[in-house]
Amino acid sequence: ADYTFYSMNGYEVTTTPSPGATCVLTIIHRDSGYPFASTVLRKGPWPYIVAAAANFVKRTQVITGTLRGDAEPALMSCLKAVEAALLESGRKFSTDSAHIGSHQSIGSAEKHHDIVGGFARTLYSVVKENSGYIIHPKTRLFSWLVRFAAFLTAVFHRRKDGMTSY
Repeated sequence: ADYTFYSMNGYEVTTTPSPGATCVLTIIHRDSGYPFASTVLRKGPWPYIVAAAANFVKRTQVITGTLRGDAEPALMSCLKAVEAALLESGRKFSTDSAHIGSHQSIGSAEKHHDIVGGFARTLYSVVKENSGYIIHPKTRLFSWLVRFAAFLTAVFHRRKDGMTSY
């Protein structure tokens, strides 16, 4: 799992906040490569994102496992809250933090920032071109756009082995 920021500057994906940028949490099911991405109001645990992330893990049908993210305190507290929510539903998970500054250990999440971002840019462009409507990163429609981009990534993006995550 990892946080990133999307902004209006070409919907660039950055790791630091900028004016008008929206924070996005990305979680990847390691075995299948299935992504979950959602905008967050703020970093750290809050009820909606904890419930949405726990629901994503439940849909993978995994009963035990490890939730891994970078060593950022806000992300680790969010993953701990997801772990607690999963424990309530009978699943046994633990949390693990990657080494500070080691993007390799959470490389799948890092890679999916770019892939989901590309799908989000494409959706944004289609909406803008066909309707003239500009989807700003701080709107509810943008939240849907990010979640839908992650879904499209799972269903249509072909990995190196020629398979999709779906």
